[in-house]
Amino acid sequence: MAGHTLLTQSADFVFWTACILCVLRALLRGDGRWWVAAGIVAGAATFNKHLIILLLTGLATGLLVTVGLAVKGPRAVFGDRWFWSGAFLAAVIASPNLLYQAANGWPQLTMAGTLSEPVNRVMFVPMLVALLSMGAFVIAVAGWLWLLRRQETRALAVAALVTILLGWVSGGRADYVTGSLIFAFVAGCVPVAAWMESRAARRRTVWWGLLGTSVIGIVVALPLLPPQALDASPNEVSRESVGWPRFVAQVAGVHRALPPGTIVLTSNYGEAGALDRFAPDIPVYSGHNELWYQGPPPETARTVVAVGLPPERLRLRFARCESAGVIDHGTGVANEEQGLPITVCSGPRAPWTTAWPDFKHAS
Repeated sequence: MAGHTLLTQSADFVFWTACILCVLRALLRGDGRWWVAAGIVAGAATFNKHLIILLLTGLATGLLVTVGLAVKGPRAVFGDRWFWSGAFLAAVIASPNLLYQAANGWPQLTMAGTLSEPVNRVMFVPMLVALLSMGAFVIAVAGWLWLLRRQETRALAVAALVTILLGWVSGGRADYVTGSLIFAFVAGCVPVAAWMESRAARRRTVWWGLLGTSVIGIVVALPLLPPQALDASPNEVSRESVGWPRFVAQVAGVHRALPPGTIVLTSNYGEAGALDRFAPDIPVYSGHNELWYQGPPPETARTVVAVGLPPERLRLRFARCESAGVIDHGTGVANEEQGLPITVCSGPRAPWTTAWPDFKHAS
């Protein structure tokens, strides 16, 4: 799914894997210069997501825990100037993000609080299994145990466990920490391959197990299911992008019948993204998440096509509001957009610069 659709996870998996690879080389080869590479990767990762902090916290914990358990390796790390150079570089590269957060009221904390839900904790482990598939998850567990038994990699085994626990405790989604699970799976391929070598029956068990569970993952993750089956699919990406061309045509038809200078105001970034993709000539604004910071609309915008926003709230902000129908993408899929109102409003009761904070929302 992350490879088919460009998500923040798509880049995050690459950053996490690259960072872990650099740390592995620093520990296994005893070459401290890899700490600098790890710091550069970690700092760069913050421009995609701040979740790399979970991995760094796990790595720091793993190194601290294993200091008292080994004479070599982790104990030498804290006396290595390359280690501290890497940490310094990570902080310097990430600093623009910290400054941005401080200057804008720490929106990342607001977003984290919004996304943290009790149901995420309940579904955390099942989702970890589903994201990797059952066969690959079993190999990941074997990999974690293999890492834990080896002195040189024990810190990384602890790091993977701590990272996953932090994701669960914080109420985040399982995909936020899947980078650690991918690493454990890769490590697990080593002992599992060795276990397979001695008997053909073992090879058949592993290959059929991986194939069977992966087929399920492929069908769910990629847009292979018919629209009628998407209502029961956990693949939100496919479900929520169904019918975009027709959705855009419907909104564009309303917009183009109105006076020049009319803007479209959407309730979420999915609607804004669909319009930007299929009708780039239409000016689109939204108060959802980061899109709010790209506003407000110009003061010349006196007429608005509001998509998905409650009409009763719009009437508090505009002198006139009329229904222009409801969204119907024509597929029958019950996604978040189907049936939402399209409302044409005019006569803003206050300047956009004054009213824009009221449109801000995170989800």
